[in-house]
Amino acid sequence: MKNLLLLLIIPVFFHACNPQEKSKESPISHYDIRLQVNPAKRYIKVEGTFTPGTSTHLQDSIGFYLDKNLTVHSFTFDNSLQAIIDTAKSDNRFLPNAHKIYFQLSDEQKNKLSTVHFSYEGTLSKLPKLAGNRIGEEWTELGLYYPWFPFNFEQYGTFTYSVEVETSDDYAVFGIGNIAEQKVSTVLSSSLPTNDIVVCMAKDIDIFKRPVGNHQLKIFHSGLSDSLLIRMSKDVTNALSQFNQWFGNVDTDVSIIETQRISGGGYARNGGLVLSGIDPEKYGKRIVYYNRFFAHEMAHLWWNKALATSWHDWLNESFAEYSSLMFLREQFGEEIFDKYISHKSQAIEGTPPIWDFDRNGAEYEVAYQVLYNKGPVLLKELEDRIGSKTFYRLCHKIADADVSETKHFLTILAEVSNVQASEWFKKILQTR
Repeated sequence: MKNLLLLLIIPVFFHACNPQEKSKESPISHYDIRLQVNPAKRYIKVEGTFTPGTSTHLQDSIGFYLDKNLTVHSFTFDNSLQAIIDTAKSDNRFLPNAHKIYFQLSDEQKNKLSTVHFSYEGTLSKLPKLAGNRIGEEWTELGLYYPWFPFNFEQYGTFTYSVEVETSDDYAVFGIGNIAEQKVSTVLSSSLPTNDIVVCMAKDIDIFKRPVGNHQLKIFHSGLSDSLLIRMSKDVTNALSQFNQWFGNVDTDVSIIETQRISGGGYARNGGLVLSGIDPEKYGKRIVYYNRFFAHEMAHLWWNKALATSWHDWLNESFAEYSSLMFLREQFGEEIFDKYISHKSQAIEGTPPIWDFDRNGAEYEVAYQVLYNKGPVLLKELEDRIGSKTFYRLCHKIADADVSETKHFLTILAEVSNVQASEWFKKILQTR
């Protein structure tokens, strides 16, 4: 039986924030948060609100994930209903150190959207080595992998946010989205719906800026040379321009954060990328590798709508990976493209079909082969069947439609091409 603990309301030990309430209801959920951080002690204090969007369907039970090391002072729905903490082991492989905090709603409460108020503090957990988040004196990168803020993408979808961050004067505070420095704090915000709140801190950070059409590319880095930054920005903007042409314009500034960690890899969020392992000495020699790397992460600005813990995640990862190969084909020729497809075709032998794939339970290596290798191989077969012109039109249309489930994708495929192609592709998703 799950071990449940009813929360008690106790005093908060830091100044209350005054989150700006949204002036009118919005279809998108929104966070207003005040965050205090001591990187050296791995300590945070948080107070804020979460307002569900009008598109949210409140169920009998609504809840969030939150890092289990944090001490919750209050967590209420409609300023009255107190939350319940489920202290059982996390059921989400991507959030291994989190537990659930949830509310049991009455029929009356389910019929209205009410603000969730929360306050908590504590020392954040130590995440696995390969996790993409960190907190420490040299480098801090807070995001959903803890999670440091109440998180549940599966129930609430994307959101906007405003986070006021306070830390010592020695640290620069930055992230993905808008950045506004105030006298004693920095406000990070996003009016572009996203699925994460990335807050970074470092004592040694520089910003490289480059115009991209009507928007701006910003690269946050530590000690990269001007020549390398110009080369990187050119490669990134080339990918961005190509994808804008193929998939439709993304109307946003783009931030790139070059992390000061070695392990953990990169990831993409709406409005930007977090990258690791940029080696200045090898960049020129591994230009195809880095272009593919940038293109994959940049492609997630379009391919990010499916639930990452479900088998529909192939609509995110397989499309992003195949988009990167399409970009390599455009930049470096068919031979490079065919080499990658051949390698991926050999790597997927013995892997399960994509359809109903256990995304949340599968081992990392199996998940990688299915999503990053099998998916692109099948998309190559689809492009060969319907033709490149129709395939590009398909990509543009599913990006415009914010496709998040495979059934929707297959419907659009039938419209853009024909029913026979849709049925054929459904079968290979189910059997190959």
